[in-house]
Amino acid sequence: MRSRWVHIVVVILIALSGSVTAGEGVCLNDAGRISCVDRALPHVAQKAVVLEFIDPSNTGYGEAASRLMWRETLTAIRNMRGRGVLLATRSGDTAPQRENWDELLREFGMDPVQILQGSFHPGALRLGKALDGQMVAWGGVVKSDTRVALHSFLSVIPEVWKPILEIKVPLASDPTAPALARLPVEIDRLAFAPVIAEPDVLFGSPVSARCNLDAGCPNGVPIKSAPEEQARLPTGPVEGTPLKIIGARGKWLNVELPAGERVWMNFYHAEFGPIAVTIPPDRPVMLRNAPGTLQGGQLQTQGPHRVESVRRTSGVLWYQISSEHRSGWVKEDEVEPVHRLPAVHFLAGLYRYGAAQYPRAEREFRAFLHGETSRGDPVTHAMALQLIALSRLKQDVKPPGASPEEALSEALKLTPFNPTLYSMRAAIRLTEEPKSLPAALNDVTHALSLYPDHPAARAFAGSLAASAERRPQALRADGIDPTAILEAAEAFPPPGSLPR
Repeated sequence: MRSRWVHIVVVILIALSGSVTAGEGVCLNDAGRISCVDRALPHVAQKAVVLEFIDPSNTGYGEAASRLMWRETLTAIRNMRGRGVLLATRSGDTAPQRENWDELLREFGMDPVQILQGSFHPGALRLGKALDGQMVAWGGVVKSDTRVALHSFLSVIPEVWKPILEIKVPLASDPTAPALARLPVEIDRLAFAPVIAEPDVLFGSPVSARCNLDAGCPNGVPIKSAPEEQARLPTGPVEGTPLKIIGARGKWLNVELPAGERVWMNFYHAEFGPIAVTIPPDRPVMLRNAPGTLQGGQLQTQGPHRVESVRRTSGVLWYQISSEHRSGWVKEDEVEPVHRLPAVHFLAGLYRYGAAQYPRAEREFRAFLHGETSRGDPVTHAMALQLIALSRLKQDVKPPGASPEEALSEALKLTPFNPTLYSMRAAIRLTEEPKSLPAALNDVTHALSLYPDHPAARAFAGSLAASAERRPQALRADGIDPTAILEAAEAFPPPGSLPR
């Protein structure tokens, strides 16, 4: 029987802007301002769901951790139109949102947090599908001495991503013809390295006060004397006031005002910035004397540069950093953010890949790998490298000195017995150079010898053999010998055989 005290809010945040239809339960992020109306339009291209984190040791940070993931993800996709982030937590902010979640509670007949805690990944997929999400971020918070360990996971809806990630090997002589071969590439469940820190460090971030009320904030941005709705103080800080986060509880941030007073503020009213930024290698960035000015000098080092403060001017977000003994401001769209949760970079990479922004996707996956270094799960790191390879394959202008095969070679060092990697290398070799057929066939044979019933490897081998049998002339026009393929197919390990 569901508990009446549980109020869970579903918030859809659509990056930058978008039309909304009344009656549906949504918040829009318009130039950083979050304004809630009734619900998201069905045409939103991509939506991730962030579920409330499990808190088995009762640290009190489960909901706050999920809100941190939500806000960082929102920052990561700030300049992407038609992309959304749904937040599912115990605390509601508006009546329509609570009513929508009540419908979800009735559908499942129990608290969704209990569903997640009872079955983990399958439960995350059930909840994500119910909310029409394509990706589901979730996790758990555990106490570690005086510190908190935040464990993050990502469950990806396979039927959504399989067609997006599928490799289609084209015929170079006729790109409009059916693909020579197809390789399904799947992402399933991913585990990220835990982030372990004191609560004030974990939630600490350069933020500033931001009014997100439709009626405005004539008495300043709302603040509380305690983490509860009834504890409102008569006046709050003006928009743009720099704040220091010293803790969090549920949907509330414990912040320190410039004068030293400690108060509580809803996550909605905090203008979040990344913990650091890096400078893209392909373009110069100006370090300005003040937000919105043209005076300053060019940054000479790539970073990362720690973000000291954030400020919004005329709808544009600026980050204050220090470089070469000089402090200044950089524009948000001129730098690459570094997030405290590496999982956010992975999630942002999927958003970028799904939007066909392949160079940006590659940078996000690289940022994820840089953030986790050697602490993370090798399978998750190998998947990031697979996605880097796919991002490179899709780019019209290939990055100099960086081939898809190079990324796959890195992945094979981490997971050398993964049949998908060998099948991917075969598909990429055939896509980029049809004359590499012998090497590609060796990869297919090796993939099937590792796991004869591997679905992706078997599907790719079958489609390649079918093309050789049915379209031999088309293959010969591409310089591919169909006989060699059919002879190799005869030697492929049969389904049901033992791995070699």
